[in-house]
Amino acid sequence: MAPWIKMLKGFVAVTGVALVLTFALFVYLFIDKRNAERAAEVEREQGPAAPVVAPAGAEIREVRFEGDRALLVLEDADGRAYLMLLDMAAGERISLVVLQE
Repeated sequence: MAPWIKMLKGFVAVTGVALVLTFALFVYLFIDKRNAERAAEVEREQGPAAPVVAPAGAEIREVRFEGDRALLVLEDADGRAYLMLLDMAAGERISLVVLQE
């Protein structure tokens, strides 16, 4: 077999492998972009997570859910109890009640 035919076969093999790898890279990038677009769409629909500030040093003792609302029972280091009502859909605190003895 002539040397130029061996070189041609090698070139065709290398080119074929490069085409397959390039196609795989494009498929990966397409899927990755679609996933990023879906994540951005979900964030636009739901909005970013909003932080809810609890009293300093308070720990959560109990949580109850009803619909889009959550009731948290908190207690601080001094033993004071708090009730915090949250609107989970809006990510906002509705009220904070300090329970006194």
